[in-house]
Amino acid sequence: MRYVTPILLAAVVMVGHAERAEALDRVYMKNGTVVEGRILKTRFLQVFIETSTGNRTIPMNTVDRVERNVQPGSAARTIDRAAQDGEWNVRVTPGKNNTLRHTTQGYDDTFTITGGMLTTKVSAQYKFPPARCRFTPHGATVEVVAELGNRKHGKSLYTFTLAGKKLAGTLEWGKLGEDGKPKSAQFTLLGTQTKGAPVASVTPPPATAKKRPPTPVRAAAPKPKELTPEQKAKRDAAVAALRAAIASKVAGGARPKSSFKLGATSIRGTVTAAGADGVTVRSPMGSMSLSWRGISVNEAVALGRACKVDAALLRAVESAR
Repeated sequence: MRYVTPILLAAVVMVGHAERAEALDRVYMKNGTVVEGRILKTRFLQVFIETSTGNRTIPMNTVDRVERNVQPGSAARTIDRAAQDGEWNVRVTPGKNNTLRHTTQGYDDTFTITGGMLTTKVSAQYKFPPARCRFTPHGATVEVVAELGNRKHGKSLYTFTLAGKKLAGTLEWGKLGEDGKPKSAQFTLLGTQTKGAPVASVTPPPATAKKRPPTPVRAAAPKPKELTPEQKAKRDAAVAALRAAIASKVAGGARPKSSFKLGATSIRGTVTAAGADGVTVRSPMGSMSLSWRGISVNEAVALGRACKVDAALLRAVESAR
C-alpha cells in the first residue's frame, strides 16, 4: 500500500477547492436553460462560451441575460429592471473602418429604458420596435445588451455599460444587402443620463458607520500659480511635440496600453492608432476614438512613457506645467 504524505494530501485538497471555487460566467436562455462556463467573446448576434463539455455558440436572440464571475452553485443574482429606467443623451461616433453610405457621420441620439425595454430616438425613426434589455451586474456598474431592428433596415446590437450617470459602449449594425452579402458598421457610444436615478441597484450596501475622531481643519491649499503667456506657449509646444512623438511611435508599430478618464468612468485599453486629432483605443467596451482635447496632460505623459518616447521630451512637458 502506497503511503501519501499529509503535505501532499493537503496540497491535493487545496487544489481541488481552488478549482471548485473558480468563478464562472452564467448565460440564462429564454427557454429556461442555464449555461455555465467561461465567455470567450461576445460578437455581433452571438455569445461564444467555453463549458466543461466543450465550446458553444449561443445566438444572442435566445439569451435573456448574462452573469459574469459567479461562484459555482451560487444563487442567481437578480436585477431590478425598474431601477435601470431612465433617459440618456448619447453621442454616436462612427468607426474608422465604416465605408457604407450613412455610416461615416456621427450623430446625437436619445436612449430610453422603460420597464427593461430599450428604444432610441433614431431607431424609432426607422420603425425599430423597443427591445428587451439583458442586464449584467459588474459591481457598481451594469452592462446592458439589446438588439433592435426590423426586416427592412437590419439589426442594431447595443452593448453599453451604465456607471452612475455615464454611459459608454458600442453599436454594431448589420443587414443583408441586395447582392446577398452581409453589410455591417460599428460605432462607439458615450452619453450622460438626463432622467431617472443613477445606476446604484447593484452597489454593495454601505458598511456600518464607525465613530471617528473629528478631522483637524487644514489650511486650504494654495492656488496654482497662473502661467504667463510665454510659459503657456512653451507648455503648448512641448505637449504638441509629445503628441507628435506618440503618433510616430504608434505609426511605427507600437501598441501601448494606457488609462483614460471618460467623465466619472476610467477605461484602460490598447492604443491602435494616433494622429493629429487624437487616438483610437481598443478596450473591453469596444473600440473608441478620443480627441487630444479630451486627454489630460498627465494622461498624455503616461501614454508617452508607455510608448517609450524620448525621456527629454517627457521632462520638457513636466517642467512646462
